[in-house]
Amino acid sequence: MYLMIKGKKWKVKYLKRMKVDGHDTDGYCDPKRRVIAIRDKAVNSNDYYRILMHEVLHAIWHESGLDNTNIGIDMEEVIVENFATALNEIFKVSIREAKRPDIKIVRGQARSGRDR
Repeated sequence: MYLMIKGKKWKVKYLKRMKVDGHDTDGYCDPKRRVIAIRDKAVNSNDYYRILMHEVLHAIWHESGLDNTNIGIDMEEVIVENFATALNEIFKVSIREAKRPDIKIVRGQARSGRDR
């Protein structure tokens, strides 16, 4: 699967095992190669879209040049995770019985404060 992020083509791939800095992880973003990787076990979980959103936000961060600021990786992680969690809540994304991430049936609903 490919995503266009700020006019650049990014590949999304699925791996059985992933380690970053010696630690298991469910996803990572490689801005040099423009690759987002998601651990295949996460693909059929309800965390899939939160993980994908998290990694997409890292890609946007890098394509926007924010990696060239004095904001460190620890703060980047906090910002990206908070935005990914909030966006996932807003759109209430969930997975309904599907075999492949590129053909998932997604139920999402955006609601404003007035809808409640």
